[in-house]
Amino acid sequence: VTGAARGIGGAIARGFAERGGRAVALDVLPIAVDGVEAHRIEFVGRASSDTYLKYYDRIDVSLDTLPYNAHTTASDALWAGLPVLTWTGQTFCSRMAGSLLNAVGLPELVTHTLQDYEALAIALGNDRPRMAALRERLAANRDTSPLFDTPRFVRDYEDLLASVVRRPAGVELPDEPQPARLQDVPPPAQLT
Repeated sequence: VTGAARGIGGAIARGFAERGGRAVALDVLPIAVDGVEAHRIEFVGRASSDTYLKYYDRIDVSLDTLPYNAHTTASDALWAGLPVLTWTGQTFCSRMAGSLLNAVGLPELVTHTLQDYEALAIALGNDRPRMAALRERLAANRDTSPLFDTPRFVRDYEDLLASVVRRPAGVELPDEPQPARLQDVPPPAQLT
């Protein structure tokens, strides 16, 4: 986590504290947050898969990190019905959560600046009806979105593989391929 991200975490936590909220941090090292009472931040360690996913029920919004986005953690949060707020960067590892959010139909949770990330995090943390609406939309989209619709992914992937077999990329083939004719290939003596 960069210095800027550490600073923003404190600002966001203070914004949540204004409404009496708590922050639950999964699998991170405790970071002191100036101006936020210790009992408002809960750090939890490793847990079984079932227990780990149940932690998401106690969280209002998952705050992603930069420059390394959550990847699997964001996917787990979305699967569990928890909206994820991300601050996207310029590298693959800093754009993963944004890709997941677009695939699940929540592109408005992808921010592009530190200021937008902080402002949206505080706004979401202080707006329960908006968070409820995001959770409802996530629940409605979950099983039919490209992110979690496994049968559709399998069909699309099979279709893609079949298209590669039928027509290699960049090569136009006639509808009915002509059989190979050995007589069109010159004998080895004529190749030299």
